[in-house]
Amino acid sequence: MAAGKKLVWVVDDEQSILAAVKDRLESNDFNAATFTTAEDAVKALSRGENLPALIITDNDTRSAMTGMDVIQSAVYKKIPIIIQALNDISTKVQSSGAYGFVPKTGDYRALMIMVNQAIGGK
Repeated sequence: MAAGKKLVWVVDDEQSILAAVKDRLESNDFNAATFTTAEDAVKALSRGENLPALIITDNDTRSAMTGMDVIQSAVYKKIPIIIQALNDISTKVQSSGAYGFVPKTGDYRALMIMVNQAIGGK
């Protein structure tokens, strides 16, 4: 991991989404770590090592835990969360404590704008 770059965690069960978001983050001068399950992200949060400046998570990770579980684990550590989902869950996200919601459209410009807003730029 390059020094001085902010770390962003990405949680998604779809490898293509993980790769695309990671590539976009790294091309915008962030470090990125990926998790394929919410459980793995929650475990990493509980260990408290190498915590990120921001977490981007899918709401439906096709596992026992969801993006909402990641939010519950991260909120008390004051880590901003951005939820990505195919469906508009913005109302649910607003009440969850997440920073914001970005639909999964394949257009990552809106996501990168929200990333920069959430963690105060690079």
